[in-house]
Amino acid sequence: MEILYRKDAPVDLLDRQAILDNPISRASRNRLQTVTQILIDLIQARQSDGPVVLMGVGAGPGRHVQTAISRLQSSADEVHAHLIDLDDDAFEYGQQLAEQLGISDCISFLQGDALEIQMVLPDVKPNIVKLIGLIEYLNDQQLHELLSALHTIMAPGGNLVTHGILDPWHGAPSLKRIFNLQHIRRSGDDVRQILETVGFRVIDQVTEPMGIYPIVTAVKPAQG
Repeated sequence: MEILYRKDAPVDLLDRQAILDNPISRASRNRLQTVTQILIDLIQARQSDGPVVLMGVGAGPGRHVQTAISRLQSSADEVHAHLIDLDDDAFEYGQQLAEQLGISDCISFLQGDALEIQMVLPDVKPNIVKLIGLIEYLNDQQLHELLSALHTIMAPGGNLVTHGILDPWHGAPSLKRIFNLQHIRRSGDDVRQILETVGFRVIDQVTEPMGIYPIVTAVKPAQG
């Protein structure tokens, strides 16, 4: 995904198709910009109440979260982000990115299973959770279990940002054939329904310009 976000120069025709010419690649870059701005707005709305705690799940290097924090020029006293992933392959790159952005003190990387988040981070109650680039690989039961685990540990009134995925450009067959990529498609309403069964309330939904990613923001009600 980092190659897509950076729009690295393609080395051949197949690489060009993956990075530049595929609708989902362009949509992913749109999603990055949209989600980053949502995170910025959510952080700003909470900063007057004290330190903001973020959590990125399936976070990789944490590009969305790191970009948001760096654009706000936030300090570790104002914002801290816990970036969790089952695989730590992207953590070294993420740490280098944090150093380049001057926000290393604001970022913690943790290898672990978000389903066991209460044991992995028992004392952390995030105000904002970013769940981007993961749920399209989870079936409904897996997604329900993950959202339930996150709902349990989030601070009351906390926000979760996630998304669905659609195929208006009919690119799924070529993604499967060329790149062996298969996604579980869900509309924004599909995502809303699953979130509501767990106890979240959806407060906003936008779709990036390619029409592929409906981006959903939800809240854990204060009484939850």
